[in-house]
Amino acid sequence: AAQAGAAYNFQVGFNTSSSFSFAPGDDGGLGALGDDDDEEELDILDLRAEQRRENASALSNIDELPVERDPEGLPDPMTSWEDAVQRKYISKDIHAKLLGAGLERPTLIQRHAVPIVCHEWG
Repeated sequence: AAQAGAAYNFQVGFNTSSSFSFAPGDDGGLGALGDDDDEEELDILDLRAEQRRENASALSNIDELPVERDPEGLPDPMTSWEDAVQRKYISKDIHAKLLGAGLERPTLIQRHAVPIVCHEWG
């Protein structure tokens, strides 16, 4: 089972690897958008969402990359944001916000990491 502060490794593709660790309440240093954020930040977010939509086809090959997962017995990776909603990893509201931000599909690391975090922390 996953543990707080534990590291999980994924060997992805061609001699590259990604890893992550997590702890309860950790926001990864991202923080949250507050009421004082100005309109310029929102414009940047809209611009970034449009760039994501324009470049979505470049991610079409991620399903082809081989992935080795360690340790054994990890939850199955999610296949899409819709799958994450069905598995109750994210709400429909978050799903709509992800799509609105131009995030049409989870990245390869998100596909594997989100189920682990949600399995551990509910």
